[in-house]
Amino acid sequence: MKAILKKLLANRLLLNLFSAVIYVLVFRLAYVQYLYPVWGYMGYKYFVHSRWVSLLTIILAVFPILFYKARKIPSDFISIFVYIFIVAPSIISMEYGFANYNSVVLIQIFYSLSMIAFFSIKYHDKVIHRTKENAIPVNVYYVAVIIVLLTVIATYHSNMRFASVEEVYDLREETAEINTNPIVGYFMLWLANFFSPLFVATGLVKKNIKIVLLGFFCAIVVYMSTALKSAFFTPLFCLLVFSVVKKRNHEIISLFPSIVLFFSLLYFIGAAVDNNLAFVALSLFIMRTFGISALLTPGYITVFNSMPHTYYSHVRIINSITGMYPFSEPVLGKAVWSAYTGETDAMNANANMLLTDGIAACGLPGVVLVSLLFIIILKYLNSISVRHDMNFVLTLLIGVILSLSNASLFTVLLSSGLLLIMFLLRFTKIDNRHIGC
Repeated sequence: MKAILKKLLANRLLLNLFSAVIYVLVFRLAYVQYLYPVWGYMGYKYFVHSRWVSLLTIILAVFPILFYKARKIPSDFISIFVYIFIVAPSIISMEYGFANYNSVVLIQIFYSLSMIAFFSIKYHDKVIHRTKENAIPVNVYYVAVIIVLLTVIATYHSNMRFASVEEVYDLREETAEINTNPIVGYFMLWLANFFSPLFVATGLVKKNIKIVLLGFFCAIVVYMSTALKSAFFTPLFCLLVFSVVKKRNHEIISLFPSIVLFFSLLYFIGAAVDNNLAFVALSLFIMRTFGISALLTPGYITVFNSMPHTYYSHVRIINSITGMYPFSEPVLGKAVWSAYTGETDAMNANANMLLTDGIAACGLPGVVLVSLLFIIILKYLNSISVRHDMNFVLTLLIGVILSLSNASLFTVLLSSGLLLIMFLLRFTKIDNRHIGC
């Protein structure tokens, strides 16, 4: 047995395939035993189909992993999280979420093909414009973060506090009434998704605790201002990811199996513990992390089977030109969930790019279009990352990755700081000559 495990761990393809099979099977169990029973009132559906339908769903969910090479590059790093949190759960939810499976099997196939394309992106060692590798000095980012921090603190200082779990939504309501300036809103999101990972990653690479603490301070300011829980945990995720990816020079082979192991342990612990509070707590964690795409995918597909598509008018700039936005509610997530549930005061069901910029925008052609745009972005990230320390680059991307599962790709580019990351990687070189603190 020990020899078999050693051989498995040495074979990248077999290890990834084994991990994917385990993940898909355990997620199906978690859906049936956690998500639907506890959170069915939110919109999870559960229709039982034939074994052949289940087998086809499992194949479509697992097959893309055969193209995952676990290279230590941005495209593979981002794509494995897209697979774990978006594509695999969505494919499974299409089986469970519809009485008529034939109506969604084609969408399942397109999702699987898109994931194969993300994993199949080639890595080129060509460096873009090496002669201008430090056109923007590192110190510019320190000046920028001071300006951003002062602006945010000046705006929210009267309400800033460490909110408890019970106070989170109260603080959000208070701060929503304070800020009406969209620029401050962008600053807040950039602090959480760009500046915090930037300084944590820089400090870790340079082994400079002061820079790491600056990254944590950015996240704390965001949490004290808006009670954004993801911002509070972003620097912690940066530390965790950096500790994992730095162990290998050219591979991130342990990342996917480690996440699958963590998810599987959550499921089996919950199944073994005879405690209702633990059951609900674990189901909440699974729902809010691994299961959110499984909730939203059937909802978006159902709504846009009968409602007009947005044709990208959910992007404000495009809507200002076309005026084609089909809902009276300006927030797409609220509009979709209101149409799906019939509730007038529906939750804001922010969804991933395949739903928002794919299904909602123009159906299956939209899935193809947003996948092509995402491929272009991943290829460019690979190219501009060549001259950088890859541990730094992958840690820098954590804020973006956390945003991908519940935001439009255009939101990720602008609000979540992906454009800023691309700007930095293209024009600034983080090295020992530029510690900056």
